[in-house]
Amino acid sequence: MKKIILISTSIFLLTCCGDTGRKILMTSLDKSDIDSVILIPHSPDDTIALPSIKLTDKNIQKFTKDFNDSKYAGPCKYYPFYLLNVYLKNGKLRDFRCNGQNIKENDDQCFEIDDHNYFDKLYKNN
Repeated sequence: MKKIILISTSIFLLTCCGDTGRKILMTSLDKSDIDSVILIPHSPDDTIALPSIKLTDKNIQKFTKDFNDSKYAGPCKYYPFYLLNVYLKNGKLRDFRCNGQNIKENDDQCFEIDDHNYFDKLYKNN
């Protein structure tokens, strides 16, 4: 009886508390599906309005690869320095919140890109 309870408890804990996996949390981007990408600087008090930029095809390709290669960082809360809008050819919009090297989409599940100033560099080097 103790073995059955122990096995049942173990199975339960593994299924509900195990790694949810990155594939469940992130939908990758396919460069061929993207119409355009707009990067919008976002200041805390919105008193300084920096212009938004449309990424070049080269930077869209780089961003797509870097985003798809990003690592799951778990839930995180931060003030976004950039808003990133990905317009797809099918008319849909995917919007992201970014700061430094972190990016998140619909909720607070964060993904990390290797470069700590990734979005600053993407904005400045477009």
